[in-house]
Amino acid sequence: MRILLKWIGGIVLALLVASAALWFFLFRPPPPGTPGRIVATASGPVRGLDEQGLAVYRGIPYAAAPVGDLRWLAPQPVAAWTKPRDAFIFGRSCPQVGGPIPGLPPEPQSEDCLYLNVWSPAKAGDKPLPVIVWLHGGSNMNGSASAYPYWGHRLAQKGVVVVSPNYRLGALGFMALPELSAESGHQASGNYGMMDQIAALKWVQANIRAFGGDPANVTLMGQSAGAWDTSHLQVSPLAHGLYRRVIAMSGGNFGPPGTQQGTAFLPDAEAAGTRFAAHLKAKTLADLRAVPFRTIVDAPTGLWRATPNASDTAGIVDGYVVPAAPADGYAAGQAAPGELLIGYTSDEGVNWAPDGVRAEQFRDQLVRDYAPLGDRFAAL
Repeated sequence: MRILLKWIGGIVLALLVASAALWFFLFRPPPPGTPGRIVATASGPVRGLDEQGLAVYRGIPYAAAPVGDLRWLAPQPVAAWTKPRDAFIFGRSCPQVGGPIPGLPPEPQSEDCLYLNVWSPAKAGDKPLPVIVWLHGGSNMNGSASAYPYWGHRLAQKGVVVVSPNYRLGALGFMALPELSAESGHQASGNYGMMDQIAALKWVQANIRAFGGDPANVTLMGQSAGAWDTSHLQVSPLAHGLYRRVIAMSGGNFGPPGTQQGTAFLPDAEAAGTRFAAHLKAKTLADLRAVPFRTIVDAPTGLWRATPNASDTAGIVDGYVVPAAPADGYAAGQAAPGELLIGYTSDEGVNWAPDGVRAEQFRDQLVRDYAPLGDRFAAL
């Protein structure tokens, strides 16, 4: 028996070592690069790194830091600079609880987080390359463009330019409030994270030629919450003309209004924001903007969400950024024209239940989540 246990233990250890080696091989970061060429952007010159045949630029600011009086405002232009700025390290991730991806440790965080990264083939040639703008996942509560699974080097090595932006998360990115709507000039609030994404797309249109990319051939790609956000961006007039194609992986808001998978609406979101401000004992916007970001991020999310599920963290029907529920926008032909590819990452949702999900459980979940169309959906 001891010999058998020893033999089994040896096999398990070997499998663990092999798994660790495979993980390291597939997901190891590339070695540090060497200083590369300087590229002129609309805000100022940036110097990147030469890495594995790529020109890599990390931590380029695309909007001003949304701090102080700029908290809960649309992204503002970044201050210009004249001397070359080293784009060697990632910007800090936007404030969040925990790590950017389950299993990864927390990253350095700051409200000064509106930075993006660019990976481009070092020898792009004279013909502009296709561009992918890569929106990270994380339920719009977590996530970071600097988390390794969202790096763009593997895609760039296939001949595209990859751009990955950070965007505001949680209450700092998706909380609505009547006072915020009143001061906006559009009677709308709550879609700050999405406005960040639109600002990043505008940055691409203004600057990507300098990195070898084609601004007329931009694919907007998102995973999980990033994919959900693309559904709202497709019906947002503010984003029209900023991209040509969409790839949505493991997410998308196509459910009719009123279903659990539908979208939050501004009045409900504003009411939730009012409850949240009261919880923070903030009587004015100035009071609210003075609250430390850690206090806001660590507060219970149910206080500011407009619905019990996470749908409102991916965009609110506010009449401005998102003029209508995406399902209604698609049905009315108001979505931006262009190709849309929808899919799921492998093993998506396997952690939904520790022992797996039985067919009847899955059907019950469909019926519940997509009521009143759940039975029809399950039959399909």
